[in-house]
Amino acid sequence: MGLHYVNGNLVNGGVLDPTRPQIVIYEPMPDGTLKLIGADYLVIAEAWHKKHPETPEMMGQLFHLLRLRIVSDCRPSIRCTYGRGRTIRTGPL
Repeated sequence: MGLHYVNGNLVNGGVLDPTRPQIVIYEPMPDGTLKLIGADYLVIAEAWHKKHPETPEMMGQLFHLLRLRIVSDCRPSIRCTYGRGRTIRTGPL
């Protein structure tokens, strides 16, 4: 799955730009470095519609607009299996 890094300002910006993906995905390498393996795009429907009347589209690809309430039932902490046994604290989104 890789490590997903999300730029919240871009997600909430209501703009799709192929040169500035909202999400970049890295694969941890055995030597501790990260290798860029992918990018993804995410836009919040309400933020998009503040600036655009039409459905999001980029380079011919239509985006699905989902209106979901994010609910998390995460445990208070999880053990990171690759990150040298470090404990990562998580909480409800």
